[in-house]
Amino acid sequence: MDDLTITVLGSGCTKCKTLYETTKAAAAELGLKTEVGYSTNIEKMIELGAMSSPVIAVNGKLVLEGSAPGTEDLKQLLMQHANKDKKEAGDCCCGSC
Repeated sequence: MDDLTITVLGSGCTKCKTLYETTKAAAAELGLKTEVGYSTNIEKMIELGAMSSPVIAVNGKLVLEGSAPGTEDLKQLLMQHANKDKKEAGDCCCGSC
């Protein structure tokens, strides 16, 4: 899970900045050794297929758009996508081998 790239994209509004801070907190609570980036690049959001902001991308893939969930929900989202990427890479199903 340490090879995650997490990016929050938004317009720069309060909701987007709050999601960025909450995402950083969720990643830290999970012990992820990754930095959470923040971008206001609208073209990148469109490239990801997002129709509304804020957006979270994990490893360059759109995983959330248009909402700002709390820390616990974000932790579940990050774990889900971290484990999905491990399975796609051919690692074991439990993620601890």
